[in-house]
Amino acid sequence: MSPEFIAFVHDAADQSVIQSVVEKNWPSAAIHAGGAAEALAHLQTGGEPPQAMLVDLSRSKDAEADAKLLRELAPGATLIGIGAVNDVALFRKLLAVGIADYLIKPLQAESLQQAIVTAVHFNVGDDKKPGQAELVVIIGTRGGVGASTVAVNTAWLLAEENKFSTALVDLDVHYGSSALALDLEPSPGLREALKNPSRIDSLFVTSALVKATERLYVLGSEESLEDEIHPDPAAISLLLAELRGRFQYLIVDLPRGAIGLQDAILSDANKIILVSDLSLAGIRDAVRLTGKLRGVAKGVEIKLILNRVAEKNVGISVKDFERGCDHKVDLEIPDDNKVAVASNAGKTLGAIQGGVSNAPGKALLALRGLVQMIIGKQTAKKKPGLSLMGLLGKKA
Repeated sequence: MSPEFIAFVHDAADQSVIQSVVEKNWPSAAIHAGGAAEALAHLQTGGEPPQAMLVDLSRSKDAEADAKLLRELAPGATLIGIGAVNDVALFRKLLAVGIADYLIKPLQAESLQQAIVTAVHFNVGDDKKPGQAELVVIIGTRGGVGASTVAVNTAWLLAEENKFSTALVDLDVHYGSSALALDLEPSPGLREALKNPSRIDSLFVTSALVKATERLYVLGSEESLEDEIHPDPAAISLLLAELRGRFQYLIVDLPRGAIGLQDAILSDANKIILVSDLSLAGIRDAVRLTGKLRGVAKGVEIKLILNRVAEKNVGISVKDFERGCDHKVDLEIPDDNKVAVASNAGKTLGAIQGGVSNAPGKALLALRGLVQMIIGKQTAKKKPGLSLMGLLGKKA
């Protein structure tokens, strides 16, 4: 079995902080003097990759290149970088090549422990590496079509039935219902992140997330209607970059009225789920939105979902809808009163219907089909990891 934790750090003060954080939790932890060069030499000369590795990048001539090589030599390890340069552009480059987190020297025990807990706990599967989280944007053609319900249930199914670490971000800052649908108290973190991009860092994002289950975290808010909020598009880019570095799937519930944020989010999306109902207004707005999506998110896969489809439809048919908006319907979610039952109980369909072994309703079956569209054929595998309970100083 690979060693649990190895650190290569130049300064004695930082080594002492690391020792204080890891000594009680990981008896096999090794802390060495050095930085990226020494870490690379360790791996290149046959040293076994640890489950987690902390590397001082402060003396690297090219921190991005060193981080990329570390990732190649230790593909299964959780990598955390530390450095003296507080630069957002560098941070994003390091996330892109596979660094799970980046901390500024001198190290503080609290922020280091939180970073390790976050990186190790959220990086639970090996189908997706840190910095490669799939960004799935869910947007309704108009209000009331159930896009938020689809987003909440999709995120829960990814996390609980498919075992992927998942974040659900509800960008309706005044009327967001994701936290309510999961019986959670929203935090003020989303508002602060959107208004003050300079505050966005690993510790801030970790404190802003609300835990729904072991693998599902939620970021949303319910701000006062009297309080006007004008989000900074740069802030959402930074926020998504932070989240993508620590989750495997990122589900964004994007209100169609969030015009100021749409381009920044859609251009980074891996998949877009457009949710509509079977109505004339749904056709009109599906046409308008797909036109915008194809212009902003060039090459991004767009799935058109019809929600609350009645068993005996007396109005517009699915074929009429497809002809009207010139787009194939990828999935139909049947009308199911269990959706309202679950929502009013602050639960998801998967939670109230007892998991995969019990007979699911038609809506849950359709939502599972949507999840399979998102993840394809892959399945999540939980790899042996470091003790989260130990990191938190608790006994399992």
